[in-house]
Amino acid sequence: MAVHHHKMLVAIRCVSPGRMVPTTKLCVDERAPLRSIIMAWATASLKFEGNLLPDGVGAFASVDRLDMKATLAASRKSLPVREGRPTLTVTWPSASKQPEPQQALAKVGVATKSLEAMLSEERQKEKEAKAAAKERAAEKAKERAAEKAKERLQLERARAAKKKEAKKEKPKGRKPSTKSAKKRAKRKAKQAEETDPAKDPAKEAAKEAALQEKREAKRKGLAEKAAKRKEKKAKVAIDSETAAQQEAARSTTCGSDSSSESTNDSSSDSSSDSEDGAVAAAIARYMDDSSGEENAK
Repeated sequence: MAVHHHKMLVAIRCVSPGRMVPTTKLCVDERAPLRSIIMAWATASLKFEGNLLPDGVGAFASVDRLDMKATLAASRKSLPVREGRPTLTVTWPSASKQPEPQQALAKVGVATKSLEAMLSEERQKEKEAKAAAKERAAEKAKERAAEKAKERLQLERARAAKKKEAKKEKPKGRKPSTKSAKKRAKRKAKQAEETDPAKDPAKEAAKEAALQEKREAKRKGLAEKAAKRKEKKAKVAIDSETAAQQEAARSTTCGSDSSSESTNDSSSDSSSDSEDGAVAAAIARYMDDSSGEENAK
């Protein structure tokens, strides 16, 4: 809060017959009345001692007479400016009765006391105004802090609500695989086709025939694969049997002499003939088994 200064620079010009008084420059309180200012000026400049101003004393602003009870601030606008200061013209009589010195001192004391009281009142008012301004600033700061706290709470609540919504939107558990989803879609499509009332019987019969053909083709393919596997197994068994027979023949022929080569050749021919007969018998058995299985299917 700005501090108001009530001091004012003023000049007092005295007009007194038979006396030359220089212009006096003063710094006075603008709230003081003109009478007390003139009294203080006369006491200091004219060595006047008295409780009352003598008759014939007047205060003028250039031409107009001023009220002695008015304050300097109220009369300031009408005062002329000379040498940079508002100038108050005072008329003082040539001869005046001097009052008793004690009365003059008492009046000066009363005036100083009244000025001190006024100044103390002003100081007290300024202190009160400063304290009120501090209280207002503190209240405003509290209001701002409360508003900021409210804004923070609102932001935190909004964030918490967003988090809850995000958690609700997230699916619980594992996500279903694409394969299972495709299978489910196919099943649903099949069920829809089966439960569809507006089906064409010719189309349905064609579909069934196509399915049967596919099934038969699958069965034939499986049978062929099984036959091939059995042939392979039979060949493996025959190869193992022939290998065993050859090893047995070699073991029997290893102890004979070189002179019996002709007999060995005949025995080898007979063994080879027996091996060929065994292979033919195994193939016949395998063909009989495969034909029996096809008939059973």
